[in-house]
Amino acid sequence: MRILLTLSSLVLFVGTMLGQNLIVSPEKPSPGDVITFTYDKDGTPLAKEKSIAAIAYLCVDEGLPNAIEVDLKADGSKLKGQFTTDEKTRAIFIVFKDHKEELVDNNGDKGYKTKMYTADKSQVVKGTYASLANVYGSYGSIMELQRDQAKGIKYFQKELKYYPESKEDVLSAYASMAQRSKDEAAIANVKELLAELKGKKKATEDDKMLAYRVSKSLKDDDGAEAIAEKLRKKYKKGEMVMNDDQQAFYKENDLTKKVALFEAFKKKYAKVEKLDNWLSSMAYRLVAGAGQKGEWDMFDTYLTYLTSANQKASMLNNFAWGLSGEAVDKEAKDIVQAEKLSKQSLDLLKKEMEDLAASKPEYLTEKQWKKRLKGSYYMYADTYALILYKQGKKEEALDYQEKVCSQAGFVGGEMYERLAIFMEDVKGGEVTEAFLSEKIRENNATAAMKQQHRRLFLAHNSLEQAYDKYVAGLEKEASTKFKEELIAKMIEEDAPDFRLLDLNGQEVSLDDMKGKVVILDFWATWCGPCKASFPGMQKMVDLYKDNDKVAFLFIDTWESAKDKEKAVSEFINKNEYTFKVLMDKKDEVVAKYKVEGIPTKFVLDGNGKIRFKSVGFAGNDEALMTEMNLMIELASGKSGVDLSKADD
Repeated sequence: MRILLTLSSLVLFVGTMLGQNLIVSPEKPSPGDVITFTYDKDGTPLAKEKSIAAIAYLCVDEGLPNAIEVDLKADGSKLKGQFTTDEKTRAIFIVFKDHKEELVDNNGDKGYKTKMYTADKSQVVKGTYASLANVYGSYGSIMELQRDQAKGIKYFQKELKYYPESKEDVLSAYASMAQRSKDEAAIANVKELLAELKGKKKATEDDKMLAYRVSKSLKDDDGAEAIAEKLRKKYKKGEMVMNDDQQAFYKENDLTKKVALFEAFKKKYAKVEKLDNWLSSMAYRLVAGAGQKGEWDMFDTYLTYLTSANQKASMLNNFAWGLSGEAVDKEAKDIVQAEKLSKQSLDLLKKEMEDLAASKPEYLTEKQWKKRLKGSYYMYADTYALILYKQGKKEEALDYQEKVCSQAGFVGGEMYERLAIFMEDVKGGEVTEAFLSEKIRENNATAAMKQQHRRLFLAHNSLEQAYDKYVAGLEKEASTKFKEELIAKMIEEDAPDFRLLDLNGQEVSLDDMKGKVVILDFWATWCGPCKASFPGMQKMVDLYKDNDKVAFLFIDTWESAKDKEKAVSEFINKNEYTFKVLMDKKDEVVAKYKVEGIPTKFVLDGNGKIRFKSVGFAGNDEALMTEMNLMIELASGKSGVDLSKADD
């Protein structure tokens, strides 16, 4: 029997209890305090994990939090950690993860959090409620939290209640959140505060710019423009005029004129603080434009203005990839320039990895930043390997590609395809055949890889029938292993009901589909991986079209187009997809299903229970179809379809 102490008795001993499994001391910490906590994983998603990581997020009143990786030490059956806050800390969130960062405990999406208090512990520090408002209303996903704008608004209102002088710091964010959530009471409150701001005697330029931004957030374009005109007249080189000049730059399409506007902007505002940030944003457009026109001297010139080495590397890789031809069997546009750009991208990231602290974003731990840089490096190394191969440097290309496929956090099907091609050229058919056999067993082989394997197998064995039998055995082995893995991942959660309109204006209710296995695919027209997965999903729709016990629903969400239905309809019709598309215009269904990124697919059984959740797309149609087919089979209790009947 487990003995539960009351909250008050726990406070007497160790501090405050943040949820059932975390105790933090001191009870009311102040900025600069050393924080000690004890974590009990029992009853959490991490209960069975042997290796657990803890990240403390030190939140400030404005801007993103500072992430600290906390060392955990065993304390009996529990884990103990300690970290130090700083003077800017206004709230703390602690998140626990498994070693691979796949399982998370954040107190059931409530967050393990604590506020910061004044030295006498009588009240929270100024900016504390504002920091919590920004977490829940804006960047909470960093701490594995779902966005909750209603909660964010309440925290902004608390900040203004206890610290009215915070108005200048929070009003812009408060106004944006109130308008996005369509909270009429909050909007009315913002308007009152805006009126006070406009009536302020001896208002500064910052005060007037704040009034302008708040008016824009409230969709009061006329009011905003009236303020803007006064700012332009009074502050000839002020922020409003800077904004105007920058917008003129962005609207200009002629590259030569764009360069002239950039140089004029740089000269005009030479003494402005943080000018580099303004120039970096503008230079990004010049670099992109120069690359598109093949103006490489201009490209190099304005690349130096980008303040982020990671952003530079991304730009370099994108153009290197385009110049490479983007595939082994396509002609390179400019292989020499491609090699130069690609090598430069790798050198930049290598330098970043050698000095992680130099440019690490505050909201990432050093470990997370290193992992992100490493993932980018090997993705860009895939580009470099293709370029080397096309230059005839095949052994060097193979060396890079082997590292890409063995060390990258994400390896798509095309990366393995290129590895197999390079391998056959350098190491020969027998070695490559063995490699391809292994990939088929792992369910990591694309159709092209299977064709290559077939060719090599027949060349060495000469009996086509033997090949068909052999590969069928490999695929069966892969399917059996994959099925066992899926069974271990099966869940049983209630699927939130919804009612949405399809593209014909007909209402579709999930509740009306009881008795069917339902596949929900959350997507958007701007989402590259979503669209890349659709050829494979179309094949699945075709294979199950005669099965009235299986239904596919493609839910368009987070759509960015102004006319959402038009954009979706045009995309679906253009590609001749026969999908049942539902419009989640208000992004309500995606929130109900706690989707954090798209594409995300859910497989529901006939009782309306979520049995599987699949996130992302690895670039392999065959793997996608195998996964979907097995999930449908397990959710329905009946055999799936024969995937070999899918059209090529």
